[in-house]
Amino acid sequence: MDKPPNKYVLYHLLFIWFFMPSFHSFVALISRKFHLWAGIVFAPLLIMLAITGIGLNHPDWIRSLSFPVDVLPENYQYHNWNRGLVSAIISDEKGGYFATGKEGVWHFIDNEAKRLDNPYQDSAWKKMGYSLYLDSNTHHLLSGTREGIYSLNLVSNEWKTISGSPREQFVSIINGADGLLAISRKGLYHLKFHGQGYQLQPIPIKLADNGQSSPLYRLIFQLHSGELLGKVGIFIMDAAAGLLIFLSVSGLYMFVFPRLVKRKLLSREGRISGGRKFRWMLKHHNHWGLVIAIVLLISGATGLLMRPPGLLLVSNVQSPIKIKDLHFSPLPHSIGKALWNPKQNALMLLTSGGLYREAPEMKNLFVPADLPVPISGMGANVFQHYKRSFIVGSFKGLFHWDPASERVSPVASETWPRRVMPTALLENEGDMALFDFSKGLRLSQNSQLSIPQMPDDINHQASISLWHLFFELHNLRFFRFILGPSYLLLLALTGLMLVLISITGIYDYFKKRR
Repeated sequence: MDKPPNKYVLYHLLFIWFFMPSFHSFVALISRKFHLWAGIVFAPLLIMLAITGIGLNHPDWIRSLSFPVDVLPENYQYHNWNRGLVSAIISDEKGGYFATGKEGVWHFIDNEAKRLDNPYQDSAWKKMGYSLYLDSNTHHLLSGTREGIYSLNLVSNEWKTISGSPREQFVSIINGADGLLAISRKGLYHLKFHGQGYQLQPIPIKLADNGQSSPLYRLIFQLHSGELLGKVGIFIMDAAAGLLIFLSVSGLYMFVFPRLVKRKLLSREGRISGGRKFRWMLKHHNHWGLVIAIVLLISGATGLLMRPPGLLLVSNVQSPIKIKDLHFSPLPHSIGKALWNPKQNALMLLTSGGLYREAPEMKNLFVPADLPVPISGMGANVFQHYKRSFIVGSFKGLFHWDPASERVSPVASETWPRRVMPTALLENEGDMALFDFSKGLRLSQNSQLSIPQMPDDINHQASISLWHLFFELHNLRFFRFILGPSYLLLLALTGLMLVLISITGIYDYFKKRR
């Protein structure tokens, strides 16, 4: 004979039956209120993030636009050659130096900094330089920039574009076994002089599989921009950003409209104007919000993990799938720096996937090599010879690397701390001039290197590309002068709010449909 049901079980069932409708009503109320007020509070910020996100996905749209530096907060102005004003520096033949960086090419001579203005670089985006090479045979200075290579005739002071130069970021120009080599983030080129000028000829290369998985943060970054799916993914993210602007504006309108009606501010001869627009916005706000909700969830969740503190959760986690660093590149990894190794008679490539060296047995094949030096996610800025070894530098520090002994040690000096953020390094028989992103020029102790002071008027003449300004706004670092390090918490909170606003919007939609 079956036992009668436990009376406590019956009590629980009665309790659930009696209070469940109230519980659902309570959840629905909380969801509606949260969606309303979180959306209203964060709408201006979400609109800004959507606009800047679209701009970041399409640098070609805004590459010709610049913004003056002197109207920006103090932390964006230059001091003592900091903030990447110098990203490469080489010696000339007269005891001076050529340097390049965010404001184009400079000549440091006779304790004076002289601009070498390039008429082809008519915007801050185009001025950004990454590499230099002095060709003593032809008396030309070669400048690798964000959009190709330019040559300066040092006799006539005339700039020219390089024939066959693609619009790519050229990170190194070096002398190899067969002449000059130009290395971009996407590939290698022969650089040859033919009477009237230089020509670039592409070299097909292949990077062997290094057997390593991609870091999870790279997958997160490409999900956020849409680049993971190529042009289709970028279009989806652009559409989501555009709809986020509409959802934010329509949400603000639907919030304000009833309150204006209640105060009879929209009444005109007994009629209320704007009612049709309100109904149209309500309909499309709900419809398009549901359509794009999943993409907004992905955007908010990935945004939450792209900067600290969220980034700390995934910084050491590997991606379940391999990710190409540059989706539209033939190579699996982007090249950060290159160096010719005369001992091995081989080219070395420092990439986002580690170090590669030219295989001696197969032409144009590069195989993985050990690199025990820590490199930041932004890549290496310094890779050069030092006595019989190498110096490697990124925003994780400046290190001396001896492959023979496998020894790695910080490049230390009494004039700078162990932890530096190098953008460029000039070294001459142990005498060093370090250019730090934050502090600027740092000379080693008792240095004899003559680097002139930064001109006082540079901030009145300098500009920042609109793309770079959008980048600073998009990650909220622009507001650091107001919030300090707390801007990172605001960024994480904004990502979390976008996730929760999307979830509550989905819940509210289906709750009303029941």
